[in-house]
Amino acid sequence: MTRVLLVDDEPAIVAVLSTTLRAHGCAVRTAASAQDAMLALAEEVPEVMLLDINLPDLTGWELLRRLAPRDRERVPVIVFSASPLAPSRVEEFHPAGVLTKPFPVDALLRLVREVTGMREERAEEVVEMPDLGRVPPTDSLKGLPEVTPHSSSITGKESSHG
Repeated sequence: MTRVLLVDDEPAIVAVLSTTLRAHGCAVRTAASAQDAMLALAEEVPEVMLLDINLPDLTGWELLRRLAPRDRERVPVIVFSASPLAPSRVEEFHPAGVLTKPFPVDALLRLVREVTGMREERAEEVVEMPDLGRVPPTDSLKGLPEVTPHSSSITGKESSHG
């Protein structure tokens, strides 16, 4: 089971990401602040840290700066933010992955798999999301027809209306 530390202060995002990661075979620990993340890292070393750059107490960059060099080397970090990330920061910290919110959950899962060598596990049941309704596992969407803006039906046939 892949150990993940998810650091984000937005409850809805934490709920969706942690539920999805657990459904795909990860053990997820969450932290809502940089201080909570540092305490979690002192107790257990995760295989990957998912880090929001905009935290309430410090920036994610400052959290990375405060980590011991050995922790920065042995814990790959995937950073994400709703704001564009400064290229100089990305160059300074060399994260294993960078995502801009909102991002597809599949993109995060792919990065976690690449960084940790985690094998793909299928979620077998529908995942209940708080306040977001029922969301099917992402693998169950494969093979569905693609709907385009100009399609007359779900099969994607062109409309005669132009």
